[in-house]
Amino acid sequence: MRSHRHYPEILQTLNIGNPDLDVLFIPHLSSMIRGIYSTIYVKHKYNEIERVKEIYAEFYKKSPFVEIMDNGSFPKVSEIAMTNKCCISLHQVESDDGDINLVIFSVLDNLIKGASGQAVQNMNIMFDIDEKQSLA
Repeated sequence: MRSHRHYPEILQTLNIGNPDLDVLFIPHLSSMIRGIYSTIYVKHKYNEIERVKEIYAEFYKKSPFVEIMDNGSFPKVSEIAMTNKCCISLHQVESDDGDINLVIFSVLDNLIKGASGQAVQNMNIMFDIDEKQSLA
């Protein structure tokens, strides 16, 4: 959703300067007690899902709270509830017109992985404490 407040942040973080590449970000609303389930679609012309998975795995390999899920898996809010974890699943879907879409699913517990958990994690890092301290 281009009108969502996080859309400009996503584009800025990804540094997308290519007009042929765009992101469709969809945060799902439901009657969950806690947790956020997001689906992000990236339309591109390249069949490079394995390379994208390698990039994600490399980027997050030292992140104790981020899990890149196995092929064919989908994250579940129930698996991250009451934790500081974020689970990410990457999939590739080809459209009828031949475009390749990278579909990124992510889940997190917004009450812990949100601002409060991030503050604890950052404080731990600032004070040279194990960043996992006091976080599940």
